[in-house]
Amino acid sequence: MRRIRGFCQNSTYAGDPLRAKFIADTFLTDVRQVNGVRGMLGFTGKYNGKEISVMGSGMGMPSIGIYSYELFTQYDVDRIIRIGSAGSYSKDLKVYDVVLVTGAVSESSYAYVQSGYDKDETLPSENLNNRLRKAANDLGIEIREGKTHSSDVFYRQPSDASPTYWEKLRDEKRMSVCRDGKFCIIPQRKRCRKRGGVSSYNLRQFCGGCDNNSRGTSELLHKYDEDSA
Repeated sequence: MRRIRGFCQNSTYAGDPLRAKFIADTFLTDVRQVNGVRGMLGFTGKYNGKEISVMGSGMGMPSIGIYSYELFTQYDVDRIIRIGSAGSYSKDLKVYDVVLVTGAVSESSYAYVQSGYDKDETLPSENLNNRLRKAANDLGIEIREGKTHSSDVFYRQPSDASPTYWEKLRDEKRMSVCRDGKFCIIPQRKRCRKRGGVSSYNLRQFCGGCDNNSRGTSELLHKYDEDSA
């Protein structure tokens, strides 16, 4: 089947469009840019001979919701794997740990407004997660598994409450990491009968030249990796 405007069946999402460019420039061959509207860079190339697309998603559910919906419904993308950095809710997780997300928990109303989904947790494609587990095992990469908190709010007002808001969520929902956006992909994937919404996070991206929201540009992350080698 012909892919519209250069996107292929398998796509990965990185929040920062410059990180998407870094991934394309570093890991793909025969790369061509397939999107640049509003600066949201998207690329298609080959990884080990197989065609793959990588694109930025922006920050927050409304942004990733728009792009994932359009990729699923207008560009014939079948699978989206969300990759990126995340903040840890667990003392057991360390910088450089790779986390495979097994569920997204949110207090957001996004999924209900978008598709009538009224639960506070969504699940990724178990088939895709199993494929990620196998790939990690074949490559000798240890992965940690856990749920993510997908929130509309990055910066909460300071509070003296104990336990804190996020500590209560962590303990009640057994969450491991915090990241925006995943909660909205999965209802859209189900509505469109597509396979997507799985998430994999590499916590090493914490360490780079990050801003106050634990994010850094692709160039700074790359520089950190070089300096740490």
